[in-house]
Amino acid sequence: MTGGEERYGDDALLDFGRELAPTTASDAVGAVRDLLDAFGAGVDDDTAVLAVHAPRPPSEELQ
Repeated sequence: MTGGEERYGDDALLDFGRELAPTTASDAVGAVRDLLDAFGAGVDDDTAVLAVHAPRPPSEELQ
């Protein structure tokens, strides 16, 4: 972000991620892309997003 605008910090990003759960890796990447698009021209650097979906073992899903 530029100028006197407040940065979207680590805590805000963690909260954003927690609000997505449960989700798939593909949906998480889409949500992050939408978030970045919402910043408009304020995102000046290249951005890479990686999400890994690891399903819970069946024994944990029953709990």
